[in-house]
Amino acid sequence: MKKLSILLLVLSGLFLNSLYLNAETMNAEDYNDRGNTYFDEGDYESAIADFTQAIRLNPNYTAPYINRGAVYYLKKNYESAIADLSKAIRLKPDSDVAYAIRGNAYNKKGDYDSAIADHSQAIKLDSSSATYYNNRGDAYYYKVDYSSAIIDYSQAIRLEPNKALYYNNRGSAYHNKGDYNSAIVDYSQAIKLNANNATYYNNRGDAYFMKEEYAKAKADYEQALRINPNNTYARESLEEVSKKDTPTMSASDYNRSGDVHYNKENYTSAIADYTQAIRLNPNSALYYENRALAYHKKGDYSNAIADLNQAIRIDPNYVTAYYNRGIVYDDKEDYNSAIADYSQAIRLNPNYTNAYYNRGLLYKNKGDYNSSISDYNQAIKLDPNDPDAYVNRGVAYYYKGDYAKAKADYEQALRLDPNHTNARNNLKILNNR
Repeated sequence: MKKLSILLLVLSGLFLNSLYLNAETMNAEDYNDRGNTYFDEGDYESAIADFTQAIRLNPNYTAPYINRGAVYYLKKNYESAIADLSKAIRLKPDSDVAYAIRGNAYNKKGDYDSAIADHSQAIKLDSSSATYYNNRGDAYYYKVDYSSAIIDYSQAIRLEPNKALYYNNRGSAYHNKGDYNSAIVDYSQAIKLNANNATYYNNRGDAYFMKEEYAKAKADYEQALRINPNNTYARESLEEVSKKDTPTMSASDYNRSGDVHYNKENYTSAIADYTQAIRLNPNSALYYENRALAYHKKGDYSNAIADLNQAIRIDPNYVTAYYNRGIVYDDKEDYNSAIADYSQAIRLNPNYTNAYYNRGLLYKNKGDYNSSISDYNQAIKLDPNDPDAYVNRGVAYYYKGDYAKAKADYEQALRLDPNHTNARNNLKILNNR
């Protein structure tokens, strides 16, 4: 079920101390302000009472009509909401907010033509509001005019490209038009922007189900249940898809699909595919490593380390698993564990240049300049054309007080890359000391 965006107009601001004003000295604006405070606290009855008193004191004051109408809308009293918002529009015909909320109320009553008319007027008054386009899209959606809905959702996305709800809504319109591929693209973007919304996973699961990609549908319903264990729709859908779950893709197919998503920086979808690969082949260290890399990109270090631990259990000589776990530990600022993993990678592959480079950097940061220099010596021996290695070794020499060697390394880095900013800046500092 799609969620409509609700607007509440607060013209005079919120003043918490207005709760304690003397009723004998309060004017219409005071009651409106206190009504807004009650609204924020979820006390709708007191809010309505104060907005009503504001209207009694000043029947031509627009704000309390809009605010009371918004509260009636939230209380699902759509007739009263429409009445108040209509009065507000008569008093202030250029109130885009009044049209927008009244349009939502008409939508809830099933009067989609009136809803579309109101949202169109709101857009005419403020064409920069993504919410207004989204809400008119909702009216078209419920009117089963999916093409017009898609046009409005697309405009909402252009105006506010980081709003997950708009992608979900457009995905639903595509879904109902039978364009499941476009629906999946939109649902995936919604999930990328908000990975904790069970509805988005349910919706994408439905699209995969319609494409008969039952394993992916199952993974999405399972994720929806992890987010909300009481999600009845996900549980019933999972039971249905489990009857049809005969994988049409192999583990390597899912792994390759995960790689595609990973390279597109769609890490949530990559994790879903790698998870399916693991489900079909739980003895592949590679699949666990790949999923760990995706977790790492999402900043989920705990799951990344857990997957790399499993990869190492499957293959204790898996060099890159140690190296990548070292990187995760490094990002977690667990430098001793990172050094231990880089060291193990080097023991398994003495020519692992990047492991020497990363370990050397950590030794330098710990103040162990001799070990750092030793590692950069080896990194440079393996790759003598890497200017960064010379710069970092130069820094270690600098902190050791061996300025001549530091200068020589910075100059060599500049010979390899004349535009190397760090080398140039470090050399300037050295020459000015």
